[in-house]
Amino acid sequence: MLVKFVIIIISVFVLLALGYVGFVTIQPKLIAWNLDFPQPQYEVAIDSDVMIASADGTKLATDIYRPDAEGKFPVIIARTPYDKTSSRHMYPFLGKIFAGQGYVFVTQDVRGKNNSEGTFTPYENEAMDGEATIEWAGKAEWSNGNVALFGFSYLGSCAWLAATKDSPYLKTIIPLFTSQDTYKGWYDRGVPHLKDMLYWVSKYHVRTKNHISHEEIDKVLTNFPANELDQALTNKHLKTYQEYIRHPTPDAFWDKLGAEQKLGDLDIPILFYAGWYDRFIESSLEDFSRMRSQTSAPVRIVIGPWVHDPTMRAGDIALPNKAKFADQFKVILHWFDMWLKHNISGSTLEYPITYFVMGKNEWHHADQWPPADVSYKPLYLTSKDRILSPEQEASSHTVEYTYDPTNPTPSIGTKMVYANGWEGAAEQGPLTKRSDVVTFLSEPLKSEMVIAGPTKLILHVASSAVDTDFSAKIADKHPNGKAYFIQSGYMRMRYRDSLKDPKLITPGEIYEIEISIASTGHAFKKGHRIQLQISSSDYPNHSRNLNTATIPEEASSPNTAIQAIHFGGDYESKLLLPVLSQY
Repeated sequence: MLVKFVIIIISVFVLLALGYVGFVTIQPKLIAWNLDFPQPQYEVAIDSDVMIASADGTKLATDIYRPDAEGKFPVIIARTPYDKTSSRHMYPFLGKIFAGQGYVFVTQDVRGKNNSEGTFTPYENEAMDGEATIEWAGKAEWSNGNVALFGFSYLGSCAWLAATKDSPYLKTIIPLFTSQDTYKGWYDRGVPHLKDMLYWVSKYHVRTKNHISHEEIDKVLTNFPANELDQALTNKHLKTYQEYIRHPTPDAFWDKLGAEQKLGDLDIPILFYAGWYDRFIESSLEDFSRMRSQTSAPVRIVIGPWVHDPTMRAGDIALPNKAKFADQFKVILHWFDMWLKHNISGSTLEYPITYFVMGKNEWHHADQWPPADVSYKPLYLTSKDRILSPEQEASSHTVEYTYDPTNPTPSIGTKMVYANGWEGAAEQGPLTKRSDVVTFLSEPLKSEMVIAGPTKLILHVASSAVDTDFSAKIADKHPNGKAYFIQSGYMRMRYRDSLKDPKLITPGEIYEIEISIASTGHAFKKGHRIQLQISSSDYPNHSRNLNTATIPEEASSPNTAIQAIHFGGDYESKLLLPVLSQY
């Protein structure tokens, strides 16, 4: 890496000496070399704001990056609400590097955004508009008829929705950090990802994005009720926000906006990308498993130690060089070469699952998820020093804490999209000092332990409220005393048994619940300790529960709740870790 860095620095000075013309000429070759791409085969021609008609006549503004040469080429489509010319989202960069490799790269403003006609209603028209774009691309004079869909986040949703139309031109899809199920993108088992929802809708519901700051959002997030936050922020109700907040459980509204139930006939190669610190991690794994079971074509997933924007630092621990997302572009290029150009030389991703194990900082492979050699090992909550022990304590014990919705536990270390610096492996010291966070720790490990899969937390709990929430986090506590977030899970008690049939709880009654902590791949090193945090909020990642019978997002009068955790004796409260058998 040092040699490459030195060469890049020397190249910069050479380009400065050559001036602008030299820079324009050499830059694509330098970028290809840095990405470990083949050297560009073509100069790039760009056609801007080509208007493509959808089925209802609405015209969609489209930029085309294509090889400046005669011939027919495969096509990669990325449809975006974030401005097809955005350098922040790297669309021109991607267009040029793929066009240089012999692809036509198409970026398009979705309906109602930037230069496209119509009105933007998130998700609603993406299947129809995506299908029209695929058909146009498949028949274009510069197209060889092989089309791929590609996209991060909302662009991935656009890809999935377009794929429901099963166009014969569509040959592969690469969805990154997204979900087929739109509901799961905005809700965690009945609990809205509140700040992400408010931030995204308020910023992007208009034709060109609003300039709304995190500080403005954070200020209004102190208000009640949650279903009035759009009014507090923008002085008006936002149709999309109101619709989302009024539908806290899966129903026909969300079915209309999602792709999950409409992909039964899709049978093409699919390459997923996901991040351990992205809120779409579980949805990505579920989508991968579902598509793998229903398709005959190859389906692969790559999971790294990434937040939603994989180019960002993942918390307080720097990414190792071998986990840099830039390295994945050559994998993506190989995938496109295989399925759009039928070039199988140098093919990658032999295994269905490639995942990064944090702590060990190495890539692993598996045929299924969790890996076949995973077994669940229990660590029981105990009273002495609140140790997580392999043995259940003989006598019963209770720990109580007070949950005050006006002073919620903050989302420090999180899978949020718009966390403003708190995403990823944040240090947990500020949380463990709080009186409303109950912490348990394993003994220092005598040997390394590697987990791969979802963790389960079985708890016996009671509350003075008729409804409340329980949050769980696991962290890696280092010998220096600092602990870093690994993964989390959340439970709203009214939805403990079913999202379709919510039930309040009886104050003081003890309930056994299972909190599903999302998947991860992590190595706890020798001498480190496994930390479990239990609280009743994770704000603003999750909406607050005001501890009343009213739907929490409609409630305005918060109540304080006394929470009780029961363990030992008759109460088998335990953490179930997915441990790889060789550890």
